[in-house]
Amino acid sequence: MEMEGKKKLKTLTIIFTMVLLFSSIIPFVSSYETPSNNIIYVDDDGGADYTRIQDAIDNASDGYTVYVYNGIYYENITIDKSIKLIGENKGLTIIDGKNAENDGINLISIKSNEVLVNSFTIKNSNSSFHQLRFDNGVSLDHSYNITINNTRILECSRGIVLFYSSASIMNNTILRTKK
Repeated sequence: MEMEGKKKLKTLTIIFTMVLLFSSIIPFVSSYETPSNNIIYVDDDGGADYTRIQDAIDNASDGYTVYVYNGIYYENITIDKSIKLIGENKGLTIIDGKNAENDGINLISIKSNEVLVNSFTIKNSNSSFHQLRFDNGVSLDHSYNITINNTRILECSRGIVLFYSSASIMNNTILRTKK
């Protein structure tokens, strides 16, 4: 009888120790993965940290999230650091190159590793400065571990172009209407 009591006590001690260890690890991992102070917000109507996506990216650091509220953003974007670029809704968060200040050939240029682009409509790439150049919705240049997810690319000569890069391209729609 005494032996059975010692086994139960030992089992309870092991379970209690494991619960303590497990419960102390979870808060540490959760707070490490998604620190709330590493999110920059963009809203074209104001009321957020920035009104332009590129300004938010320029002021982000590796590991930050740039969260973009619904709206139309007339700009070409260069991502040169490891960030997450997340739109509020892929049908309503639009990066439009039609009237962008920078007449570049890429709406989004990714020149870094470990980048996520999620939930955008990317349209109207614009390369009017040279008729023979193709314009791209998204261009990756020597970039690795890129994820492009849940995004629509419209009215671009080429949707996604990879130069010496690797990417997971999932759940996207690419429609070319330009000639």
